Amino acid sequence: MASLPLLDDVGNALVGFRSVAEPGLAALDARIPMPTALTVVTFADRVLMGFDRWRRQWELPGGMLEPGETAWQAAVRELEEETGVVTR
Repeated sequence: MASLPLLDDVGNALVGFRSVAEPGLAALDARIPMPTALTVVTFADRVLMGFDRWRRQWELPGGMLEPGETAWQAAVRELEEETGVVTR
């Protein structure tokens, strides 16, 4: 995996990343809201990203959680909406 920070051509930087498997989400402090979920799909040492036409940059599939939705459900939904990849 590449080392951090990762920079794009317009100066955006990924400076940190915390991966938590869904069962581990229950152990997080419930007072801290988690409004978004990202999906990282890897294959043959490559990462699937989508190009956001409005922001004009490559991004991981992800977005806001909808009411009553788990982080896992949001990640699966956003992956399908943004890339067409269906995991069911």
